[in-house]
Amino acid sequence: MTTSFDPVAFARALINIDSTTGQEAEAGAWLAGALRRGDSAVHVPLRTVFAAPELVQVARGHGLTVRVWTVNRPVDARLLKVLAVDAVITDVPGAMRTALTPRLAVVD
Repeated sequence: MTTSFDPVAFARALINIDSTTGQEAEAGAWLAGALRRGDSAVHVPLRTVFAAPELVQVARGHGLTVRVWTVNRPVDARLLKVLAVDAVITDVPGAMRTALTPRLAVVD
């Protein structure tokens, strides 16, 4: 598993973004290193995922589990669920469990 407190370094390491087009050029050396080491997961800061949500699919496409930290707002947890992250790291597990539990619609 690999993690970083620097969201910019993390993003640059996961994918190589062409500074002129803003498009993904290729998987970066950091991702290759994670795969070479046999890492099974990456821990990604919340702000990195929201700044570059495609990182989730890039990492998952390489077989890595994606865990996002620190997620303390229910709205953020629900958005991450849509992005298909594998897990969230939180200071408020009860609130996250409630936010991520499917709700049944009430029909009158």
